[in-house]
Amino acid sequence: MIFLIVLLPSNALCQHFEPFSDQDIILQSVFTAVTIIDWAQTKTFVSKGIHETFTPLGPEPSQTRIDTMIFAGIISHAFITYALEKEYRAIWQSLFIGFEFEAICHNDNSVLKNYDLKPVCKNFKLSLVINF
Repeated sequence: MIFLIVLLPSNALCQHFEPFSDQDIILQSVFTAVTIIDWAQTKTFVSKGIHETFTPLGPEPSQTRIDTMIFAGIISHAFITYALEKEYRAIWQSLFIGFEFEAICHNDNSVLKNYDLKPVCKNFKLSLVINF
């Protein structure tokens, strides 16, 4: 939240508002999807008494705190993406897609119990190395 308070009012960022391109929409949709998967995983394992490792949530967050923080994160991410100049949007979105995907790969996968994420995570990490 401090990031939003400090950077969003900045004239350097806010003067570049441009509509989302098709690429921006796709990347924002992917970010939202992986964040919702992480959100569901977090709610599931916290309800089972497993400690949360994401520091801003705290070790034993309430379901309300989880919902509020992650929903605010999704909305904030979209606003920050919109505020960035077009050439920086894909970098910003890709970094956070990577962070969320990494979290999904390391979380308790009881939410996605019918899916083996190991091959997907391995291929994702390989594609990050190749593309960056």
